[in-house]
Amino acid sequence: PASRRPPRSPHSQLLTHPRDRAKAAMSDILVKIGSICGACGALAAAEVALTKKYSSQLPLLQSTTSIALPKAYGFVVLNAVGSAFMLFVLGMKVGMSRSKFIERAKQEGDADAEARYSYPKIYAEGFSQTATDFNCVQRGHQQAMETYPQILAFALIGGLPHPLFGRFGPTGWVI
Repeated sequence: PASRRPPRSPHSQLLTHPRDRAKAAMSDILVKIGSICGACGALAAAEVALTKKYSSQLPLLQSTTSIALPKAYGFVVLNAVGSAFMLFVLGMKVGMSRSKFIERAKQEGDADAEARYSYPKIYAEGFSQTATDFNCVQRGHQQAMETYPQILAFALIGGLPHPLFGRFGPTGWVI
């Protein structure tokens, strides 16, 4: 019944377009990220204060460990940053493909093209060639996102003893 429905927000009429709803969702996400960053900053400040206060009583907090990095380790870091740029490029490719495949599907007579290819859906539903082509682009990005953490970890850790060899991990992954 209508009496059980929650009252509508005065701003809900403004959010009728999918882009407006997406902007509102992005705003909510950014607020959550900001609160998480604030909490992490507070924890870091508390750690610094507690370390200063109790470092004389706890020997574990007194000593520091230094790691000597090889001079060529900069190549490993440079390739890690470059490979992260590759993820950005793949993500942009998926974003541009959405609008391209929406237009192609509309030209082919797909009445549900907007719903099929728009956010929040990751993959396009259906078995048309257009949906398959879009899903291939999306899957390329998804596969890169799935393998990147391991490649990056292996390169950064393996680059400590072998910096020249460690730099080829991210380079090979990009290729």
